[in-house]
Amino acid sequence: MVKRYFDVNVFVYFLTHHPQYFERAKYWLSNTEEIYTSEITLFQLIIVLSRLLSKPAIEILSILSSFFSEMGIRFVHLEPDDIGKIKDLAMKYNLDFEDAIHLYLSRKVGELISNDKELIKLGAKF
Repeated sequence: MVKRYFDVNVFVYFLTHHPQYFERAKYWLSNTEEIYTSEITLFQLIIVLSRLLSKPAIEILSILSSFFSEMGIRFVHLEPDDIGKIKDLAMKYNLDFEDAIHLYLSRKVGELISNDKELIKLGAKF
């Protein structure tokens, strides 16, 4: 069974039909049996999409609720014991805290799908 963890940018590209990256995001989402992300992705998507689409956050939340449900997207959760490990990753690889969270949580699941240059250097695919 193919399990992958998706960073926020893949969802943004897919949901906005990004002219350059939509097809790539669609490929990864279509070719993954179990899609995982974190709760932080949900909050990031609300902020980014409400700005990009000029829609209220509550409307974006409704769209995301349907999208996550239809796609069967699952959340990987952070535990209090994970915080120190995330800090260690951030320091080891000189990552911002969001990238360190995504990298750490992807390691709980499997392959990381992201277009983030820092995460690609660490093995993410896109």
